[in-house]
Amino acid sequence: MNIGFHHIVGIVLLAALFGCQPASEPVDAVVTVYGKSLTWDEVRAAVPDHSLDEDSVLRANSFIHQWIKEQVVLARAEKNLSDDQMNFEKELEAYRNSLLIYAFENQVVRQKLDTLVSEAEIEEYYQENIENFELKDYILRVKYCILDSTTTVSDEFLKLFASDDAEDLVLFEQFCVDNRASYFIDEEKWLYLSNLLVEVPMQVYQPETFLKKNKSIHFQRDKHIYFLRILDYKLKDSVSPVSLQRDKIRNTILNKRKIALLSKMRDDLYEEALRKKQIDINYE
Repeated sequence: MNIGFHHIVGIVLLAALFGCQPASEPVDAVVTVYGKSLTWDEVRAAVPDHSLDEDSVLRANSFIHQWIKEQVVLARAEKNLSDDQMNFEKELEAYRNSLLIYAFENQVVRQKLDTLVSEAEIEEYYQENIENFELKDYILRVKYCILDSTTTVSDEFLKLFASDDAEDLVLFEQFCVDNRASYFIDEEKWLYLSNLLVEVPMQVYQPETFLKKNKSIHFQRDKHIYFLRILDYKLKDSVSPVSLQRDKIRNTILNKRKIALLSKMRDDLYEEALRKKQIDINYE
């Protein structure tokens, strides 16, 4: 059957509009290729949006067209391959088994894995594996503000920016919001220097020298005024702080728990099967 683009679009439109099948096709079939039919339910399941907008029509048409191409290739494969070549029973069984085990293990993990990791556990893991936490980049704790160049920079703003007082921090943030400024005030969070330079485009040729010599910086570029305070820093190849590694350590601890949980589950099921005499070993 020769089905062109416009014909398929027309079919899908009619189906969506009238909820019926063309009389020229078998009942409930959108199209039939080498005796295999694509049903309207399958198309509706693949393209759940039944509206007549252009995107829905194109998605339906694409799905039908890809199905047709797949069927013609399958038909040629079945014609040219031997029975042995088309026997995938072992592969399918292995694949099914792996899916079943994967689904069951996920269920066990969801139901039984303890996901609470304390700060003490994180600190302990960090200290025991501190040699694995070498920094690959320079990191900083900073405070910055990016103002439009037309913004009036008052002495009050400079005082708030330089202050470490909690109340001044609230006033500083309000100033940034009122003036639609981009800003960063999480003074406990470490940032990689490479990421900071994306937001604050400074020319840094010798990072170590730059960090040691600069504490407060301001400059104007591309209609913006940049203010930056460097609160702390750590050099590349030094030890990364635990706060920067917290999520990584937590995930590592959880993964170790998961491996232990699943290993114990397998051992328990093995012992249970032995007790119930469900394992018949026929070799010495």
